[in-house]
Amino acid sequence: MKTKPYLWAAMMTALVLAGCSRVNEPDGEQRIQFTVPGLFQAKVDTKAAEVTSLAEFHVGCVTGTLGVSEVEVWNTTFTSSGGETPVYVSDKYWPGSDLGYKFYASNMPLTPSATGYTVWASNATDVVCAVLADPGYCTTNVLSFEHVFSRLGNVTVEAFPGYTITGVSITMTPKTGGTYNLRTKDWSGITTGTATAIANSTPGTKANDLYTVPGIYTLTASWTATDSGSNAVSYTNRTVDVELEKGVVNNATITLGGNITVGVSLEEYVFNDYLQGLEPLTFEVLGNGNILWKTNNAVWEKTIEYSKDGVNWTSVTSTVDGAAIPVSTGDKVYIRGNNATYGSSSNYCTFGGTVNYYVYGNMTDLLAPGHKYRLDDYCFKYLFNENTYVRSHPSKRIYLPSKILSLWCYYNMFGSCDNLTIPPVMDAIVVSQYCCDRMFYNCTSLQSTPVLEAPVMAFYCYNMMFYGCTSLSTVQPIKAKVLEQSCFSQMFQGCSHLTTAPELPVTLLAGNCYYQMFYGCSSLTATPALPATTVANSCYFRMFYGCINLVEAPSILPALKLANSCYTQMFYNCSKLAAAPELPAKILVTGCYNQMFQGCSALNYIKALFTTKPNTNYCLSWVSNVASSGTFVKADDATWNVSGNNGVPSGWTVYTESQWP
Repeated sequence: MKTKPYLWAAMMTALVLAGCSRVNEPDGEQRIQFTVPGLFQAKVDTKAAEVTSLAEFHVGCVTGTLGVSEVEVWNTTFTSSGGETPVYVSDKYWPGSDLGYKFYASNMPLTPSATGYTVWASNATDVVCAVLADPGYCTTNVLSFEHVFSRLGNVTVEAFPGYTITGVSITMTPKTGGTYNLRTKDWSGITTGTATAIANSTPGTKANDLYTVPGIYTLTASWTATDSGSNAVSYTNRTVDVELEKGVVNNATITLGGNITVGVSLEEYVFNDYLQGLEPLTFEVLGNGNILWKTNNAVWEKTIEYSKDGVNWTSVTSTVDGAAIPVSTGDKVYIRGNNATYGSSSNYCTFGGTVNYYVYGNMTDLLAPGHKYRLDDYCFKYLFNENTYVRSHPSKRIYLPSKILSLWCYYNMFGSCDNLTIPPVMDAIVVSQYCCDRMFYNCTSLQSTPVLEAPVMAFYCYNMMFYGCTSLSTVQPIKAKVLEQSCFSQMFQGCSHLTTAPELPVTLLAGNCYYQMFYGCSSLTATPALPATTVANSCYFRMFYGCINLVEAPSILPALKLANSCYTQMFYNCSKLAAAPELPAKILVTGCYNQMFQGCSALNYIKALFTTKPNTNYCLSWVSNVASSGTFVKADDATWNVSGNNGVPSGWTVYTESQWP
């Protein structure tokens, strides 16, 4: 839409989602000629896309042509919540300090200010469209409308192959009010409302229309699906950062789980056939004493059975002090159960002891039939937490063969088991929120990780999973293809023996997904390639903070559109890093490079092609305490000239991109 000066109107436009397509306004424009000087008010009908009324409400010094585009305006009316005339102009004439205008958009007022007019707007179905001339010009003008609001168009929902979506719910937290400056065309002081359901649909269904003001939003999608074997799968709280822009109508495609073929049948009979080849859950005893079966709460008692010959079984019920299973050196104690879960949101059962023992075999022997394949929420929460008696068998493994993990099911399962050296075999291909959170927290003797097969991440699913595993040296593949908010946050924080990071090939990131992932990994010498072309708020926040032996960073961070705080403190105090990744993004956003290279005392080369003038809002101390001399390569069209901690490091030589070899 062509912008013509000095006439503004509150219009509804479009919501921009991750992976969306944009639909421009229809061509064509209806014009109304007027010769009487003044300000005008027009009612535009959404469906008919035509002016249905025009009223003069003040005689001033402007004449010209009023252009009304064929635009999206939702059921425009002229009523306000306070009962006042929606658009009112006093008898003050321009230019004057007391202009006296009142403008209503979504039944909220416009008031004049020192910097121009402002319009308060809220998420509502009614908007007043008004013509308002700039008091600084008393000449003939051509006036037109400009869109202010945003609108969600069609939402298409897809699932990965092999799954059928059975229900979708999408909610967002709308901005319900804000101030729009008619001269600068900027919003400020935006307030946030409560979560609003904007879609409850099957694939391809048009979402409910939602109009609101521009800004950064959080969109949360929850859905259910079934696989080819009619096994139900629920996904909840998949969040994405969304950006509203004004002036266009936008459609969105949300791919739930990505275009991924799981590659493993989830049929229960296949799972049971697999289980038949596993050893039973076994505790092999290394001394004389007791294995203890404990609960944290007397109301949360769980009964299991144990056998030393595989034939004769004895029941034992957990107690707060620990029910004893007496054992002697060399005993092999087989454990089984018939419970759906051993934990809840506040309660749990755990194994302890007075004697050391190896643990190996199939952990789902503790579960009732029907729960082995799909774990219940909190299932094995704290099961071996702080158990210093558990040892890894030199040749036999613990197996966690469940394919679908539920909320918190492995939370702190082996936390602080400081004699565990070999991880279990994990076969999960569907994860849920917090399912592996702190699973191996502070396992200071753990030397390697399991292969993590799941292709689609969940909210905080691997958060702090190996936090503080100071002996960890080998990291197996992480096969994630679709990330979720905070999915890898603090995953390897404090793993001071780790020298090589896993590959991270995903190109579409989620908020906080890599937050402090390798924080304090002081032996890490090189990062993996980071090919993400779409970043999200705080996605790389402190990712390599304090990696004091890091010498090789990615050659480029290729995202061209930045997100708030996306690279904040990413390489903070990486004191051996000499060359920064190329930073090709042109436009800076809030916090994007704040303290990114602070304390990188060997850093002497940066190529950053932004054209935005750097300041403390974008680049706060981003090159503080780098090398005293070095090379900085700017974009050819960058006109800014800022030196010091918030711009080009003092003492460095500056080249433009065309000048640099």
